[in-house]
Amino acid sequence: MKPEPLRRRLRTALVAAALAWPGAALTGPAAAAAQVQVQRDHRHDTAPTPDTLRLAVVVDSALARNPELLALRALADAAAARVPEAGTLPDPTLTLGAMNLGLFDLDRGMPNSMAPSVQLSQTLPFFGKLRLREEMADATGEEARVTVAESEWRLRGRVAEEFHALYALDQRLAVQQRTLELLQDFQSVARALYASGTGNQGDVIRADVEVARLDAEMQRLQALRAVRAASLNALLDRPGGAQVGTLLLDPVPEAVPAPETLLAWAMETRPALIRESVRVERARTGVELAERDFWPDFTVSAQFGRRGGENARSMGSLLVGASLPIHAGSRQRPRVEAARAMERAAEAGASGVRAAVDAELRTVLADLRRAGSLMTLHRDEIIPAAQANVNSSLASYRVGAVDFATLVDAQLAVDRFEQDYHQLVADYCTALSQLEAVVGRPLPGTEILPAAFAPEVP
Repeated sequence: MKPEPLRRRLRTALVAAALAWPGAALTGPAAAAAQVQVQRDHRHDTAPTPDTLRLAVVVDSALARNPELLALRALADAAAARVPEAGTLPDPTLTLGAMNLGLFDLDRGMPNSMAPSVQLSQTLPFFGKLRLREEMADATGEEARVTVAESEWRLRGRVAEEFHALYALDQRLAVQQRTLELLQDFQSVARALYASGTGNQGDVIRADVEVARLDAEMQRLQALRAVRAASLNALLDRPGGAQVGTLLLDPVPEAVPAPETLLAWAMETRPALIRESVRVERARTGVELAERDFWPDFTVSAQFGRRGGENARSMGSLLVGASLPIHAGSRQRPRVEAARAMERAAEAGASGVRAAVDAELRTVLADLRRAGSLMTLHRDEIIPAAQANVNSSLASYRVGAVDFATLVDAQLAVDRFEQDYHQLVADYCTALSQLEAVVGRPLPGTEILPAAFAPEVP
């Protein structure tokens, strides 16, 4: 048979304390206190189960609905749509007119007058310019696409942070609710005993203070949960007051690769690093395009006309023109210098982002190790030791070796450690999500449920 939970044994001890004092009656406040445990246990047994949410579902919703991400995707679509335009020749020019018409003050019988005329012109950029412009436009579109991918991973990290913060708050509130009920039992017993003349006023005051303190702390955590829920709803493009149900943790990797492996993965798949590489290539293409501006662009024109008069006939012309870069010192050379400066800036930016990713990776790994080691310490040592202290205090209380306040203090210590443990679990899962965002890919390996980390709580 499964042993009776420690909390229930404590509450049973509270009832026993109310009945064990000499002169304690089975009616009035003491009898009411004796019914608290049964009533609350029944309430918990019949409580309805709320809707549940998992991180994977919340992340999918955020990726589909987040307004900032939708705006970036639209901008990326716009950048991709401009690529064909950059590699296309300018539109030709069609000109209709009349030429060599005789005027009233001249000879009206000019035999060589020509009217009307049609002219078609086409500008032809120097060889290679269109290709380079298209490459730059394509690089701009690729940068926009990779920026969307980087924003998606950042959004995943933000959603995970809010999700796990809410999870920790819910777990802390659950622990505090159980603790509050235990303290309210103690408060009822202490008041009943004091009213019968067999109790200690100090126990009543202590119980009142602890109940008020814990109630205020729960109100603070509930307000903080509302803030966190509003932040999560904003990422999901939902009203800030939308209900956020009970949060359940997804499976997590049992272990993570070495820092060197993670950094190598980041260099391959982190969108921010890919974006910097694209910027460098675009800047180099810009230098090549600026250097080609020293070469002229050409204009080809074909003209057709009809000469009137006695010798009427059709006539055509073919014209070829070229731009003359006579202002190279103030136009083309400054463009090349600016393009080379942009290249140096892109290379420096790429180097800075690589260093930042390295530092970010090691920071997240440090947070992950801290949360993991402390989580293990709480699970394997701190909480079991605190629970053993409660068992020892309970045994001593039953033989009159310690007072009931000592027993309650021991249980409050367990509750604090449990709250710390749930916060560490949330920190650990958040760090894993952030690590995936730093690397730019899901972490491989055997997955286990975070519930497997939980200590045995009697």
